Amino acid sequence: MKSDLFLSRIAEISVYVFFACFPFSRALIEISSITAIVAWLLAKIIRREWPRVFADRTLIFLALFFVLSLASVFISQYSGQSIRGIVRAARQILFFLAVWDLFSEKKKLAGFMTVSFVLFLAMMFDGFYQMGAGKDLFRGWPVGYVSTNLRITGPFGDHGFWGAYLAVWGLLGLGFLFVRNSVTGREKIFLGLMTTLSFFFIFHTQARTVWVSFAAGLAFLALVRGRKWVLLCLAVAAVVGVLVLPRNMIIHEDAEKKEQSLVERFVLWDRAINVVKARPWLGTGINTYVKSYHEFDKEKSWRVQNYYAHNSYLQLAAERGLPALVFFLLFVGSFFVRAFRVLRSSEEPDLRAFLTGWSSGLVVFLVFSLADTCWESLQMGMFFWFFLGLGASALTITSKGRTLPT
Repeated sequence: MKSDLFLSRIAEISVYVFFACFPFSRALIEISSITAIVAWLLAKIIRREWPRVFADRTLIFLALFFVLSLASVFISQYSGQSIRGIVRAARQILFFLAVWDLFSEKKKLAGFMTVSFVLFLAMMFDGFYQMGAGKDLFRGWPVGYVSTNLRITGPFGDHGFWGAYLAVWGLLGLGFLFVRNSVTGREKIFLGLMTTLSFFFIFHTQARTVWVSFAAGLAFLALVRGRKWVLLCLAVAAVVGVLVLPRNMIIHEDAEKKEQSLVERFVLWDRAINVVKARPWLGTGINTYVKSYHEFDKEKSWRVQNYYAHNSYLQLAAERGLPALVFFLLFVGSFFVRAFRVLRSSEEPDLRAFLTGWSSGLVVFLVFSLADTCWESLQMGMFFWFFLGLGASALTITSKGRTLPT
């Protein structure tokens, strides 16, 4: 095997390793993502080939986003923190570009999707193991409780990240189920099982942010596919949930009998808004929010000190400035526009299925980021850019006149 082909294969395998291990191993996230990036770049150098994804015009938004993020390093009061932050941002973007380029062929993307659904099912098996044994199989994370209600965290050890992962990949599977003739009968049974388990574990996260994010993604999928009955089911489920579920599952009270999560989030968001107002152009410096917000916090609340903003948009703006946030949203939004165009024009059921599920999963990320920390986390930040890369791969396949098989 030629050295460039060997390196490309190493890069692809590293992406598989990343997906298999990112829920439970931060070390393997680092190793697999860096290996994929280095092997991909070396293969391009050996071939003396300019990465084809660099020709995409929407990358100008990404480039401006990164340049502004880099500029924030130079005004940071905590240079060490910001240097680590920009290195992390560079790795995320390079990993995104590597995934985009590596899986822009129909056989490679189709093969990955098949394996990913099997691995996803294995992670849900770990959820069952945690329910029965009281701890997760991979890292020994203990099962949690909200008051007396069981909370499953899966291999993540974090109920929010576990729930977002379930919602994103579960909707990707639903995309294939909702598009007629995209899968065989046997595949529908497998995907139906996977989706049912996703619903089950999403409920047992006891995370209302996850519930709302998943409902938003499912509603988006229903609108794209014209399935009004799904919207009706969501409305009925919301009403029944409020009437039937225990109050301590709907309202999470603190020691003052106040709704703890909402009260704390309002405090956190107010702090972040104060920072954005004071430093709107370049922020306080990437990766410095937790250290920097004290200087701009007007209320000085005793609640949740030294904590993330619990809103990725506000934290991004606080650390890197409003222009950086605008370019980031323009970049992500461009993929929605392109996906809509393909969904309107393509007659290939497998392609429509993938992009329907993928765009719905992207909605989950965007809604989840409104009330939780997503892009700042090593696990979910890398998962977001990886997921974006898969969607970009599918769109590249369509631009070449190819179809995406299941």
